Amino acid sequence: MRVLVRIIDGHQTLDNTLERHLIRVEPIDRPLLQVLCYGVMRWYPQLREWLAQLSDKPAGQLKPEVRVLILLGIYQLRYTHIPPHAAIHATVECAASFLQASRAGGFINAILREYQRCDKQGSLTDNEATRYAHQSWMLDMIRIDWPEDWQRVVQNNNQQAPMVLRLDVANMSVRKYLELLDKTGIEANVHQYVPTAIVLKKAVDVEQLPGFEQGLVSVQDAAAQLAAPLLEATPQHRVLDACAAPGGKTAHILQQVRTAKLVALDSNPQRLKKLEQLFERIHQNAEIVTGDASQPEHWWDGRHFDRILLDVPCSASGVIRRHPDIKTRSPHAVQKIAKRQARILDAVWGLLAKGGRMVYVTCSVFKLENQYQIECFLQRQSDAMTKPIESEWGQGQIGRQILPGEGDMDGFYFAILEKR
Repeated sequence: MRVLVRIIDGHQTLDNTLERHLIRVEPIDRPLLQVLCYGVMRWYPQLREWLAQLSDKPAGQLKPEVRVLILLGIYQLRYTHIPPHAAIHATVECAASFLQASRAGGFINAILREYQRCDKQGSLTDNEATRYAHQSWMLDMIRIDWPEDWQRVVQNNNQQAPMVLRLDVANMSVRKYLELLDKTGIEANVHQYVPTAIVLKKAVDVEQLPGFEQGLVSVQDAAAQLAAPLLEATPQHRVLDACAAPGGKTAHILQQVRTAKLVALDSNPQRLKKLEQLFERIHQNAEIVTGDASQPEHWWDGRHFDRILLDVPCSASGVIRRHPDIKTRSPHAVQKIAKRQARILDAVWGLLAKGGRMVYVTCSVFKLENQYQIECFLQRQSDAMTKPIESEWGQGQIGRQILPGEGDMDGFYFAILEKR
């Protein structure tokens, strides 16, 4: 209840909020806590719509804790194997114990009983929110951008993503690591498009992974692992990772190009601390700089870069299956993010050496942030040109778009930009 109130009403992120609360419960209860929080956020538009149908009070007039408890109760009844009587009892008891309000408990009990009755009779109203569990503005954008694929995108957004590893292939072959996993009782296979990616059949704690503490493997989606190879960096190149934290792609560059002269930039000092911890685990290093990519005058030393990875802030609409709280964002946020992306693109372009290469990356499926963003950039910068990406994965003429679920990958967009 506390986690979800902070996310829904406090606009905090699911990952960060859950991380702070997991340590407060017994280890045996942590998986259930994760299931409940991720589940409610994954189906939030659907659950919210059902609440509106079942309650004679507008959701906005309900106390946040009461509203969240009803969502939790409906989710348990709909999507878990928890016995209905136990789900309702625990939800009502939570209201009585923590809210100290018997009336709230009675109200919650009545709503959950009414949900059971309506669900059994099939009398709950069916609309887009309940059918697809997405906000209408988000559905509209996906439909307009991907008229042939939008239903597949939405369906994959509502699925749980697989756990994928990135192997440091300079220190061990994929075949050898798969043998290690097999001995540990972990089922896995190599990804069909990404030779460094290993897809686990079932998610496990990272402590169970052979070689994790030694930096042999890291958790990273297969699509994200495509970014570093597209740079085509060599040990002689000066490389900038312009929005580096939390560091997965930075680490991949370092492991791929062992002596790369790499600068890792990010504006968030707290996120950069995680980057430092990652470098320590994988036994790699880079120059870490705190600064805003859109304002290089405050941190740039005047030396141009041969390669730039620009993994810009985005709506994250391509990774909803990993971060379902993204479903609560507003359309205004996407417009704001797209304007910020344009500022960063123009600012960082000036740091690239002539003949250099920049790889533009988002984890979005919206063309406003991807294809259209690059088209506008090319109109503004006469010395910029795109290089086609020839691949088995993705689609598109300007850059390459992977849609969620394609080849067990998250939704990502890549564009290679070269300076004449």
